[in-house]
Amino acid sequence: MIPTAANAPASRARSLQPILREASFDDYEEIVALQFRNGLSARSRSRWASLWIDNPSFQRAPESLPLGWVLESPERRIVGYLGNLPLAYRFRGRDVRAATPHSWAVDSDNRRYSIWLLDRFLSQKQVELLVFATVNPASEPVYRALGCSRTPSGIWDRSGFWVTRHHEFARAALRSQSPRIPQGFAVAVAAALAVGGLSVNSWHRSAPSVDFEFRSTFDVRFDAFWEQLQRENGNALLAVRDQATLEWHFGHSLGRQKTWVLTACKDRRLVAYAIFDRWDLAKLKLKRLRLVDFQCLAGFDDLIEPMISQMLLLCRREGIAIAENVGCWLAFAGRRGARAPYHRKMKSWIFYYKACSRELSAALAEPGAWRPTSFDGDASL
Repeated sequence: MIPTAANAPASRARSLQPILREASFDDYEEIVALQFRNGLSARSRSRWASLWIDNPSFQRAPESLPLGWVLESPERRIVGYLGNLPLAYRFRGRDVRAATPHSWAVDSDNRRYSIWLLDRFLSQKQVELLVFATVNPASEPVYRALGCSRTPSGIWDRSGFWVTRHHEFARAALRSQSPRIPQGFAVAVAAALAVGGLSVNSWHRSAPSVDFEFRSTFDVRFDAFWEQLQRENGNALLAVRDQATLEWHFGHSLGRQKTWVLTACKDRRLVAYAIFDRWDLAKLKLKRLRLVDFQCLAGFDDLIEPMISQMLLLCRREGIAIAENVGCWLAFAGRRGARAPYHRKMKSWIFYYKACSRELSAALAEPGAWRPTSFDGDASL
């Protein structure tokens, strides 16, 4: 149709709109440029591609799962991107195919089209469950408006924490309030915190006949552990934690000594593990450790106390000021002795989900159906 005076403005507006298409591995350079323009960090080409190529969930059905979607301008420039990472869950004895969004970024002059990307993610037919574990204050109203639900287990707008280096923590806390506060006050604040009990827990006791070890790899014992764990928690939604999935998820950060795996074995049998990663606040010059995951077999819940003690001792050795349990999922799950002494409020509820069937949606509305941790979604990738 030849534009007329009446339809010319609308025609020009449409011609300036970006198009939405599936992403491909060939889009890497432009996606990285987009992320840098929007203040996001970016992975190397091999690490970015490994999110799918080495992902056991993607390997099972690569043809039917898009890498994500891009917004492309009329000049063939990528101005928006949303990654689509496949995940595997088990629930009530069956596999549940899931996905999580990753690295959502849109240039400022195209932000009005951001919702196109999320809508395409939400409307995909190949998955049963959509997991959003890194929701921020800007995007939270959008997720709610599109029918996503808060994860009913955990307190995902709150974080529990332990302090292991009071002076560093006090300096960072004062710096977050105002850079004009004299840092000499940090000494007094640190002393007050120590007197108030904000310190390494005193329970450094070890469980009888259980061996603890920090490891840099996942071995075949994790497969046996996973098989037993899912049998014992058959009515709970659990992200798959077999050896291959754990290696894909944490392999790179383990190699860079940004992640630690603490195992507990009884008679050489793996009965519990905890995973921690570095989660520093560069702006506040604060070194921080996050408890990513803790799992144990039946009868070994009491191992959480000595394993948290090991975490806090690790912080002291590495010069890390605080350790955090984001979402308070550990204490919420009823683990004895797992409650952190202090808490902070976060700016949004960071963990949402959307089930793609009525049956699954009804089942997951119950808090007891969940065992969420910071391993879920892309929160610790």
